[in-house]
Amino acid sequence: MRVLAGQRDPARPEDVSLETLAKLFYLGAAVRPDAAVQALAPLSLERLEAMGVLRSGEASLEIVPLGGLLIASDPERETHRADRVPGPGKASKALVAVTLRSPVARALDMGTGSGVQALLLSRHADEVVATDVNPRALDFAALNAALNDIETIDFRSGSLFEPVAGEQFDLIVSNPPYVVSPDNDLLFRDGGLPGDSFSEAVVRQAGTLLREGGFAQLMVNWVIPPGQPWSAPLRAWVEGTGCDAVLLRMSNWGFFEYATSWNSFLRVDADAFGAALERWVEHFRGHGIERIGGGFVVLRRRAGEDNWLLPLETPNPRPGADVHLRRLFAAQDFLRDRDDATLLDEQLVPVADHVVEVALRLGSVQSRHVSLRSGLGFRAELDEPMAELLSQLEPGRSLRDAGGTAAPKLARRLLELGFIEPS
Repeated sequence: MRVLAGQRDPARPEDVSLETLAKLFYLGAAVRPDAAVQALAPLSLERLEAMGVLRSGEASLEIVPLGGLLIASDPERETHRADRVPGPGKASKALVAVTLRSPVARALDMGTGSGVQALLLSRHADEVVATDVNPRALDFAALNAALNDIETIDFRSGSLFEPVAGEQFDLIVSNPPYVVSPDNDLLFRDGGLPGDSFSEAVVRQAGTLLREGGFAQLMVNWVIPPGQPWSAPLRAWVEGTGCDAVLLRMSNWGFFEYATSWNSFLRVDADAFGAALERWVEHFRGHGIERIGGGFVVLRRRAGEDNWLLPLETPNPRPGADVHLRRLFAAQDFLRDRDDATLLDEQLVPVADHVVEVALRLGSVQSRHVSLRSGLGFRAELDEPMAELLSQLEPGRSLRDAGGTAAPKLARRLLELGFIEPS
């Protein structure tokens, strides 16, 4: 992102200043000094150098748009510094998609990083607290709040939930340093606890800070023990929290694939990359780690002894994922209070944006699947009875009339996945 003398940009009728800023802080392109001065006025280049925004004619941060916000972070080249603050990545965007957006009184963003989640929470929470153990992350988050003219976030320093001990929230989100790593080099990646202990601590502690009816949406990675279901460790973490839980697995890595992915920034240095892979693979083999899962634990605080847990597999969440997620919790509440006989008298209808795909071969049906155009991305196979039931559900018709006495079992599964809902 160097400011080069003597180079000319082609004239454009559009906003030249905005174009220049985009080149500097988003595209990483070179611009003329006079164009930079014009775009950054009233700040001079000297002042920007003193502020650390420019360094030797090169931008020291990048700025990207996300959800109507401008988010500043360390540029991609800053890969080796321990306190690096990355911009919005795949994980943070997935968390943005699934976060419930109903109005709440108090919300917490634990491990705020560049502040993306906290800034978005401020749109529907009366009070937002954002915490991080990395001082540079808090500086970037505060900068981003200023860039977006947001003054309602309380930024606090500390590890895990220490800065908010004893407090209660209606909504907690967290994209913490969840990586199962033998290293302790990068604050945004390495939690500093063995194995998946950091993710476990996040899940176990989050429930204690929720008000009754409050939600926590937590990005985690976990070790999948050989021969056990992928959800087994997460079940143990949730047990005793006093919360209902939806477990969403998005990823299922082998240990070598995992090590390669989280060290890919070292590829420019073959020796460093090879050494890191060797260290990580040796660590995983030494601890019997074969597979690692990634996704979300979504908690809802609910008093009682009958808390439920629903494990589901999903690809990357899409727009509408928050609505779909809330529908899953509502479905469990609905089903908990109804046995099969009662369910037969209910009126259930397909969700409006459902799609049924039918694969034919030589005129015969080979398979049927149902999915949603929006939401969590579930795609479920339909056998013939379930497909027939789905086609018969409509407003004003009871489940008994739509599918007969065999319908409750089929309807329960469609409700659990959020493909149908009460009329």
